[in-house]
Amino acid sequence: MQIRLAWHRACAVCSIAWAVYQIAPKAVAQTAPFALDRQQVVFRVQKRSFTEVIAALSLELKRGIIADGLPRLPQANFDCKGTAREVLDRVAGIFDYQWTLSKSGVILLSKRFQNPDELPQLNLPELQQMAQDAHMVLRQASGGQSTEQTARLVNDLFNTFSPEQRQQLEERKPLPLNQLTAG
Repeated sequence: MQIRLAWHRACAVCSIAWAVYQIAPKAVAQTAPFALDRQQVVFRVQKRSFTEVIAALSLELKRGIIADGLPRLPQANFDCKGTAREVLDRVAGIFDYQWTLSKSGVILLSKRFQNPDELPQLNLPELQQMAQDAHMVLRQASGGQSTEQTARLVNDLFNTFSPEQRQQLEERKPLPLNQLTAG
């Protein structure tokens, strides 16, 4: 029941953020990261839920905001004044998020899990589906070859990685597809 409620909250956050993004101005100048350093913001909310805070901040910044996961706190108060970047840092930090700016100017919030007792959310059916999807992709990519042949293909792919790419993987950082070499 609690997982279902958490899922509905996360969906609500994404829905509100997407709706705000649809009505927010899409000026090209706003997509530049330096625009956040020039935009002055006064942001005040009292006893608001994460969803309400993000929706209000999205309207204030005139940018879409999409959040992943559930916040550490159920609600918070904010009385901030500063650049958009400073206010984003403060809001994200209170809820235990980090933020990045997408190429289209949307602000992406992702959990940073600063509290070692807090683990990323694991949903068994979602993990099972992900494993099935990965297995299907590997099976299709291998052309129906045996498990041993597929393992050899994956090892061959790994052997094409540069030392920097291997370091990225060891640090559990993503390795974008466009950084892989054809061969």
